[in-house]
Amino acid sequence: MISIVAAISIAKSLNWPFVHDAPLMHYIVFLMSNGFSPYRDIFDMNMPGTYVIHWLVFHTLGGSAIAWRSFDLLLSVIATVAALYITRPYDRYAGWIVGGILVIGHLSVGPIDLGQRDYIMAVLLLTAYAFLFAAIRRLRPSMLFFSAVLFTWATLIKPTSLLLTVLMLALGVYIARKRGQQTRKYVVSAVLGCVCTIGFFAALLLKEHSLGAFFQIVFRLVPYHASMGNASWKGLLLNLHQANWALTLIVGLLLLRYCRCWGNWEQWALLVGGLFGGLSYVIQRKGWHYHTYPEAFFLCIWIVTLCLLALRTRSRFRYLALTLLLFNAFVIAPYFLVKEVLSGYSMTNLNSMRADLRTLGGQALNGNVQCFDWGRGCINALYQERIVQTTGAIYDFYLFPVRPDPVPAIYQQKFYKVISMHPPKVLIVTDDSWPPGLGYSRIGNWPVFSEFLQKNYRLDRAPNLQANSVRGIGYRVYLRNGP
Repeated sequence: MISIVAAISIAKSLNWPFVHDAPLMHYIVFLMSNGFSPYRDIFDMNMPGTYVIHWLVFHTLGGSAIAWRSFDLLLSVIATVAALYITRPYDRYAGWIVGGILVIGHLSVGPIDLGQRDYIMAVLLLTAYAFLFAAIRRLRPSMLFFSAVLFTWATLIKPTSLLLTVLMLALGVYIARKRGQQTRKYVVSAVLGCVCTIGFFAALLLKEHSLGAFFQIVFRLVPYHASMGNASWKGLLLNLHQANWALTLIVGLLLLRYCRCWGNWEQWALLVGGLFGGLSYVIQRKGWHYHTYPEAFFLCIWIVTLCLLALRTRSRFRYLALTLLLFNAFVIAPYFLVKEVLSGYSMTNLNSMRADLRTLGGQALNGNVQCFDWGRGCINALYQERIVQTTGAIYDFYLFPVRPDPVPAIYQQKFYKVISMHPPKVLIVTDDSWPPGLGYSRIGNWPVFSEFLQKNYRLDRAPNLQANSVRGIGYRVYLRNGP
């Protein structure tokens, strides 16, 4: 049943559009190919591990929607292969079941979660686990090098995985030692993997003369971003995802005891991965679905393995395991499929902005247009039309802070210096804001720019520029006064 639903889910998703966060990261790669330096010219709080992923996809598979969908499908294949290797000593079907569940859950949200950063991170971490297990199972220290590379790359996408990286590599060395191996080769492999990966990314930033700007982002903009738009602790801990995984944790611990796996270090390592995923979700404090991917990956592979092991025992808990598997196959999987079918994504806003950009000059707008947006389609419209912005500002929430703060003031100053020296012909302001509810009024949060806008620009009233009147998805186009 899970395989059938997974196949249907994949088939229905093949023509999904390229939307939400992924085009923003692709646009950063596009700007880099047009002379912009990451972090120095491009104001963005995402880590370099994300940029490299998007650069590789952009320059190998291409920059289209089908290319990104293919990459996301490749991630699902890699996750399934990793799950197959991890679960092979326990049950030959477990990896297939895990892969199916992960695909169904991933696609249920719709196109906005394709290739999300936490999804990429979760795939890297799961594959790192596979290499870690291989290093111990086969007593091959070289495998720990590849594990360290993947763990470190995941950390350079979301630093929340740093603790798990240290714990798992240290655990691998410890288990090797317990099995009578000389630990020096394992330590060297792990350290070398981390150092080589960090060195590679540092070299890229040095090449772009962006290393100093990167550390400014890490120690200033990232903490500022982490403080914005946070969900309540109650909302974080009591939502449906966490309630589901809390129940899974309880059932899993019972099965761990009665499947005689209490002393199995691999099962405890998977559990630690799941707990790390929950911690990563809580630390980010946004409550967004894609932040739950690491937790879902590890707890899913852990509980499915234990359920299949429990079915072989004579314990009464085998009925609990069977119930949980059947519930996921015949209730959760079809529910996720229905959710996927109903998800959808309106392209009206994006298509309207693309049409407006063509009307206003298309490629002639290179360096002469600026978006004020945080993911409602303006940057995506520029990307689809391959138009270069005046500045490297990707998100606008640090330009219009709710209250004065020294961190956004740094980026306001940088932004204003560029835009005042070369006022773009066109400004596009979307109605959506983050934190939500501010709408167009957020411009007033930065009085200097608000005055600049009123003095130098006029709101274009042409009917074809006034699309999408629904609050939260509309936009305004401002034209510069004069020639």
